[in-house]
Amino acid sequence: MVATLRRVTTDDAVTERPPAPSAEVPPTADGRAPHPLVGLVSVTGARRPRNCDRAAHEVVGGVVAGAVVDGSGSTPESARLAADAAPVAARVTARRRSPVHGIATASELCFDPDDPLSGATGAIVAAVSRPGLRWLVGWAGDSTATAVRDDGRAHRVTTPHTYGQKLRARGEQESVARTHDHRLVNDLARVGWYGVSGVEVTKPTPVLVLASDGLKITVEQVAGIAADHPADPGACARALVSAAQAAGSGDDITVLVLHHPDHPGDGSGSERTTEVERDGT
Repeated sequence: MVATLRRVTTDDAVTERPPAPSAEVPPTADGRAPHPLVGLVSVTGARRPRNCDRAAHEVVGGVVAGAVVDGSGSTPESARLAADAAPVAARVTARRRSPVHGIATASELCFDPDDPLSGATGAIVAAVSRPGLRWLVGWAGDSTATAVRDDGRAHRVTTPHTYGQKLRARGEQESVARTHDHRLVNDLARVGWYGVSGVEVTKPTPVLVLASDGLKITVEQVAGIAADHPADPGACARALVSAAQAAGSGDDITVLVLHHPDHPGDGSGSERTTEVERDGT
């Protein structure tokens, strides 16, 4: 689905609830402030005892990369896995210029060849910038990437690895398929068996939004919010989370807004803050 950018406004403030206190799980994946090209917001779901989402970014050698990990369930083990896997995936993605390498490396933190589902796991999406306002995106599970192109249109890049999506592909009714969207058919623990999905976003895309599945808003809403915050990725991320909360999402919500290093910007240069959005190919 493609959406044209339009302006939207919201009076809903973002309730940024920190993760449940833990000496083992830091509130952010890497403890660093976002780079000027990156905007990041992660909040604990209203129905969750702790935040099992984590995100991380890496800016090195002229590229920007990021990863979002959504730990399955709400256990301390899932939160720790997400906190460990997100920075590993982001760093390897940036240095190898490949989200597939980043995700595969992060998967080593949880993969058990005898029983891949015996421990903590989670969904992951990662991306790295390419010359010419292009991106490489990889994922396993139902975390998302949305691209906002330079023509003002937004498109979801990722297709969720869920049983619900499999039912849609078989022609099942949406009312039935959506009841199975919570059942992942691929994730970090199963990357060693099923691999990583990847795509190159080849149309000029200045903004990419990576998010956990708690960002339950439409592509049209993502496009509109991006239009309201063209040069401030942090404000864009906060507005996206606010919109998801206003829509009733009770899950953990993590949004990473990435601005391409070649982003035309608004004249503010490197002082600009951005958040990741996903777009199509």
